[in-house]
Amino acid sequence: GIHSVTYGRADGVVKQVGFLWTANWTFVFMAFLPLFFAFVTELVTFWKDEGRPKLVAQGDKMESDDAWARSIEASSYSYWAVFLICVLFAGLFQWIGVSLIPLMKGGGNYATDWGSLAIVRPEVISVPEAVVFTGLAYLYMCRCFYLFFVSLILLHTVIYDLWRIGKAASNRPDMDYQLSQPQGYAWDFSVYCFGGSDRHSHEAPECLLDIAWREYCGLVGRRYVFRLL
Repeated sequence: GIHSVTYGRADGVVKQVGFLWTANWTFVFMAFLPLFFAFVTELVTFWKDEGRPKLVAQGDKMESDDAWARSIEASSYSYWAVFLICVLFAGLFQWIGVSLIPLMKGGGNYATDWGSLAIVRPEVISVPEAVVFTGLAYLYMCRCFYLFFVSLILLHTVIYDLWRIGKAASNRPDMDYQLSQPQGYAWDFSVYCFGGSDRHSHEAPECLLDIAWREYCGLVGRRYVFRLL
C-alpha cells in the first residue's frame, strides 16, 4: 500500500512518500483538528445549556435557547459561504490541479508524493486507484476545513453573544442598583463565575463585568481540562 513507500529519484536520493509520513494529513487532519472540534463542542454546549441561561434575565431557559438559535441563524450566510469555498476551492479545484491532472497526463514537472506515486511506481498503486484515493482524501480534507471554519464562527458567536448580554445588562436603568444587590444580574454572574465567592464584591460596579469575564474564561478552560483528565 501507499501508507509507507519509498521513491528513488534520478539523482540517487531515496525519499519517503508514504501517506502516513505526511504530517499535515496525519497529525493535523487526524489528530489536532479532532481535538479542536471536541473543545469547541464542549464549549458551545456548555455556553448553550449552562452558561447562557445563568446570565440572561431571570434565567429563562426557553427564552435563552430561542435567542441562541437566532444568533446561530444570523450567521447562516457565513456557513454557506464557507461551505462553498471549502468544497469548490479547498476540495474540488485543488484536487483537480494537484492530483487529477498529473495522474491523467502521466508525467510532467510535478513533485512526486503519495498522490502521484502511481506515475512512477504503478506496481504499488494503479492510476484509477490513485484517482479514487486522492479524491476521497481531498473530500475528507475539505470537510475538515469546513468544520474548522464553522468552529471559528461558533466561537465568534459565543463571544459576541456574551458581549451583547453584558452590553444589554449595562444599559438597563436599574443596573446600578442590581450590581450592588445579591439578587441582581451581575451578582449572579459573579457568583456563578467565582464559584460562590464574594471576594470581588467590593469592586466598582463598572469593573465587575470585566472581572467576571476573565473569571468565566478561566472557568471554561479549567472545566475542559478537567473533563480531559
